[in-house]
Amino acid sequence: FDGLNVERMLIAACSVGLGDHVLNRAVEYGKQRVVFGRPVGSYQGLQFRMARAKAHVEAARVLNYHAANLYDVGEPAGGVANMAKLVAAEAGLEAFEVSMQVFGGNAFDRKTDVITLYPIIRLFLTAPVTNELVLAHIGQHVLGLPKSY
Repeated sequence: FDGLNVERMLIAACSVGLGDHVLNRAVEYGKQRVVFGRPVGSYQGLQFRMARAKAHVEAARVLNYHAANLYDVGEPAGGVANMAKLVAAEAGLEAFEVSMQVFGGNAFDRKTDVITLYPIIRLFLTAPVTNELVLAHIGQHVLGLPKSY
């Protein structure tokens, strides 16, 4: 299972990068798109979701840096790499979902590149290993719980 640590960190980094990208696009569009006389990004319903997504993307980035540091110095990195992959994939999807809300129907216009990134962002929940297997690994090897499958 440890042979995939680098792959997990790579997927975490890709998830963070894509999450950042779609969130940055949403923030810019949220400043420009006016609904009921105000920028859509000024409404708490969207602003708080964007803020939460940003916090989760940044937390995933830091966790992935921690995993990479452990790997670089030769320490066991499997548990942290799995956590980074899990958190980053979920944060990337969260950023995508709020971006879809901010863009509204325009999110489906391929020119915005939001909808075109969905298959990639969604793939990271299942590759190189599913988040469910990641959770099972964390439960068994990090928390010391009995095998769950």
